[in-house]
Amino acid sequence: MFKGKYIGKGKYKKKKKKKKKKKKKKKKKKKKKKKKKKKTHAICHEKKLRTEDSQM
Repeated sequence: MFKGKYIGKGKYKKKKKKKKKKKKKKKKKKKKKKKKKKKTHAICHEKKLRTEDSQM
């Protein structure tokens, strides 16, 4: 079994090969942040409506 890089005192620095899978999880977290934006205060929603009115 490969334990990783030996630092000393019987300790090993583990090489994580699952970093690519973690990146996919980060993308899911970004989607959750977008959902949080929907649940912001009513003032924020009013600002959105105001910008839409100015664009009309």
